[in-house]
Amino acid sequence: EKSVAKEFKVAAAGLTLTLTKIVEVARFLYVGFIFGVTAIVFADLAQPIVEENRVRSNLIFGLVACMKPSAHSQI
Repeated sequence: EKSVAKEFKVAAAGLTLTLTKIVEVARFLYVGFIFGVTAIVFADLAQPIVEENRVRSNLIFGLVACMKPSAHSQI
C-alpha cells in the first residue's frame, strides 16, 4: 500500500511539473502572440509615415553606405 502511495506521489509530482511547463510555454506563446499583433498593428499605422519618409531614409541609407569602408573598397 505504501508503494502505491509513493507511485501516486511521484505521478502527481510529474503531472505538476508537466502542467507547469505547459503553462510556461503557453504564457511564452501568448506574450509572443501579443507582441506579434502589436508589431503588425504598429506597422500598419506607420505605413503612411514610412511612405513619406522613404525618400529621406533612402538618402540616409545611401550616405551611410558611402561612409562604410566596404563600399569604398568595391569602387
